Amino acid sequence: MPTWLRIAFMLIAVRSDNMESTLTQIGYMALSFCLRGLFTSLQRPILIPKLVRLGKMHPEVARQTKSGAKTVAYWFVCTGSTAAVLFYHGVTRVPFFLMFTSLVLPLFKTIAFPRVAPVLPFLGCVCYLVWRWEGVQELFLGLVLFQALPTAHECCRHFLGRGTGNLLGFFLWLGVALAVAPIVATFAAAYFVPEAIDAVVSNRTHPNISFYWSLAEWYYGLLGFTTVDGDNPYQILGVPQTASLDTIKKKVRYCISQIPKLFAHTILTISFIYRASFASSPSSSTPTRRETICKRRNTL
Repeated sequence: MPTWLRIAFMLIAVRSDNMESTLTQIGYMALSFCLRGLFTSLQRPILIPKLVRLGKMHPEVARQTKSGAKTVAYWFVCTGSTAAVLFYHGVTRVPFFLMFTSLVLPLFKTIAFPRVAPVLPFLGCVCYLVWRWEGVQELFLGLVLFQALPTAHECCRHFLGRGTGNLLGFFLWLGVALAVAPIVATFAAAYFVPEAIDAVVSNRTHPNISFYWSLAEWYYGLLGFTTVDGDNPYQILGVPQTASLDTIKKKVRYCISQIPKLFAHTILTISFIYRASFASSPSSSTPTRRETICKRRNTL
């Protein structure tokens, strides 16, 4: 994307009423721009010697297009500072996705060039680790839909030819569509016939429904359960998505065993706060003082 177009998008975003969202979007654009510059500066010293050895670039042209250490350092500082600002404000998911798709994966492809085979296993391992930790959420879907599937399609065309590769790529996309079809069907049923969903949930222990209900639980457990607030219980417990029932029970027992220690620490902390507050301000009859004591009591 040209620089002037990026600046135009930033100016358009500034006109938004939600300033926090606007600044976040500008941060994404700036990080994407910096990552692209960093990748370009790192790509040249890796890729140009390979092109010279393959006879696809003249050595004189290669000497004129090398990146200096100052260029790499400049883009590294810009990228690091932009990412640090986003991380400081609690924005992590999209920056991680941008860093992987705009820097890590293209750099891995550059290192593997002219070989294509290592790219797909690398992507598969990354997708598996993301799924194992947080289930099927935005980061996993973005990696699969925008990186893994196009790369798999490209590898099929490279190794099997254009016709066979396109056919196999079509079946890959079809398989992913079938895998997410139950999600679409569930949302459609909940929107158009919510009474049917209520009936299934109410009669989930019925012999005619229990088997299908167990399959649905297995499927959505594979995707990754989330609460109403969007939290993943696996992440809250600190266990991977593939954790067994015994592992989850052990983790729950450990968390329960830590409650008395946490409760005692909370009591000591609040007692210390009470003593310090009363020592510094003996007159506790003011409304502000009473409100503070009530808040601390409610916290306990």
